[in-house]
Amino acid sequence: YLHTCLDFSQQGKAYGNSSIPRSDPLHDRLCKTTQRLLNILPKPSDSLVFHLELYENLDENRLPDDDFVLCEIAARAPGGSITHLIDLLSFQKDKSQSFARLDFRASVSLPISKLSEDNEEKVITELVIPRQPGKLMYIPRECPIHNLTYIPIADVDRPTIYEKFDVNGMNVACRFITHTKTMNEGQELVEKGFQWFESVCINIPFDEPCPATLIKELHRYFHRKIFL
Repeated sequence: YLHTCLDFSQQGKAYGNSSIPRSDPLHDRLCKTTQRLLNILPKPSDSLVFHLELYENLDENRLPDDDFVLCEIAARAPGGSITHLIDLLSFQKDKSQSFARLDFRASVSLPISKLSEDNEEKVITELVIPRQPGKLMYIPRECPIHNLTYIPIADVDRPTIYEKFDVNGMNVACRFITHTKTMNEGQELVEKGFQWFESVCINIPFDEPCPATLIKELHRYFHRKIFL
């Protein structure tokens, strides 16, 4: 995680995810810890799709095999947008394959062909931008930043009111996704996208008249165009 889902739901902060390249020492540490857990727990003999979350132990006095603290492990697929990111990372060159297909075959004990590992170092990073309290008047439909996929999600065909996080409602304004060679590059790029989005979207207080807000936003837009 770049930021957590708890921050997203409770504090209205953006949250994100990043894959970890095999060249990063963290990748090997995670794989070893995961295998240790799987060796301890009962599991099917053929195949298993599972979801695992760990906290990294940052205590300098930790024991050699005490790198991580278990948060949860479950025999289910990951949630949210993770499966989409897995597809982008692992199946981009073979559109006939997908995580959903692999998950289904594993669930009914069908054979799964071994995935060929791509030697190319690549990282998939995403950042999900939450709605903020108020009335959303405008979000852009395209992003000018190179190598950054921008996915607008909030409906702005008409102004929509948002009060707080609702598990049954639409809480997302947009998503950013990027392909890079390192985690730092990916995080910097999606954060740059977030800053751009905040500078161009129009979200007004509940009690502010729409014309007053539009006048202010037009002034801001033309001032930036002329003087910047």
